[in-house]
Amino acid sequence: MTAFVLIVEDDDEYVVEILKILEGLGAPYRPVVAQTRDEARARLDSEFFDFAILDLKIPTSEKTLDLDPGHGKTIFHHARRVTPGTKLLVLTSSPSDDFIADLLTQKHDADIWGEGAKVDTVEFLRKIDIDRAPESIGKVLHAIHALDGVELDLRAVNLDTGEDRLVRIFAKRALPPENWTARSWSFRLRFPGWDRSGIG
Repeated sequence: MTAFVLIVEDDDEYVVEILKILEGLGAPYRPVVAQTRDEARARLDSEFFDFAILDLKIPTSEKTLDLDPGHGKTIFHHARRVTPGTKLLVLTSSPSDDFIADLLTQKHDADIWGEGAKVDTVEFLRKIDIDRAPESIGKVLHAIHALDGVELDLRAVNLDTGEDRLVRIFAKRALPPENWTARSWSFRLRFPGWDRSGIG
């Protein structure tokens, strides 16, 4: 299963470094790069992401020079509000950044991908420690890829990416591995605006 990754970073060289890390992990992924606060917000509002890598010091929009950690903080809070299940890796320049304490209040442990183990929903990494990123990013990509182990036979039901993830995670949490095929059980999906029944 492909991991959908949002990279919020204005430095092209650093984006290349992150993409090399993702490529080296051997798990399928689809990156989307947002270089400004406004672009990141628009992407979060319109697309699904499993994981976001967020540099805090970004500009508000293209062709502006107003780099400020407050813009990244705005995106951090926006992501937590509109996509609370998306794991965040926050890149910082210094562990002493004044607002880190505020961001730490948003950190909690959850079994995001139905693995039976809780993980931090928010992690922090200093940019100078990028060599430690593969371990953290790799766990995310491999957990998402493992959702392929849950087979779905949805026939005429068209789920968007987020709904598909939820069904697979539900199956991993609720059923033993030998029953990770939707053919062996039935349930009723209810989403606002439509009803799908008799699946399986």
